[in-house]
Amino acid sequence: MEVPEPLPLQRYVREGEVMRLIAPEKRYVVTGDRDITAVLTVRADGRWELSKGTLYDVTHLPCRTGVYTPTASDSCKPLASMQGAFPVKPGARMPTFDGCATVDRAVLFVVGVEV
Repeated sequence: MEVPEPLPLQRYVREGEVMRLIAPEKRYVVTGDRDITAVLTVRADGRWELSKGTLYDVTHLPCRTGVYTPTASDSCKPLASMQGAFPVKPGARMPTFDGCATVDRAVLFVVGVEV
């Protein structure tokens, strides 16, 4: 699995009609619902680290997600014909489509958050 880019510096959460800034540096207890549960520390500059294991160890393999963006001047719009490429097998890369740049993302279960 590729090492992801740093996380965004500011993240917001909606509470009713109000958007609230999430603390930029925090610790989360994460798991992939397999053998390892670890503390994920997200730094204010977007760097992150796990207390043990690797990103793969705390990734929930049956869940897959990807970010699809247009390449150059092409458009990247979901088409009915693309649905045949899903669901993606656990551990497999997300499918690619003409006109789209694809970035795989890991899915983690957050079971605890530092307050």
